[in-house]
Amino acid sequence: MRLYAALTLISIFNGTQYLASLASSLYYKDNFELNEALGQVLGSITEVIWIFKPVIGWVVETFDICGSHTKAYLIISALSISALWILIGTVATSLGAVVMCRFAICLASNFATVVGEGVMVKFTKEAGHD
Repeated sequence: MRLYAALTLISIFNGTQYLASLASSLYYKDNFELNEALGQVLGSITEVIWIFKPVIGWVVETFDICGSHTKAYLIISALSISALWILIGTVATSLGAVVMCRFAICLASNFATVVGEGVMVKFTKEAGHD
């Protein structure tokens, strides 16, 4: 049952990230008067952090926070993502600030995804579904 709950939460998380990406391209267009192509280029630049997913996996497995390799990373990631989206919506008015916030959101999302995938692997092995 815990495996299905973890899969559901990770799927919801990934789905909301795609919706946020769509909103980002519209945000670039409406607030900074960028054309769609340039908005997509900026979106791609912020997504480049996903190349370092193996390194982030190593960090999560090597360094624990408050004695935990999962909960602390998930909590910090979720709070960071929420705070950064609020920051984009309220304070960040320059294009550079928005791009930096989006980059930080992708970094935090990467951590959350790595931890979530690790939890799925752990539950699958414990359930004997190799």
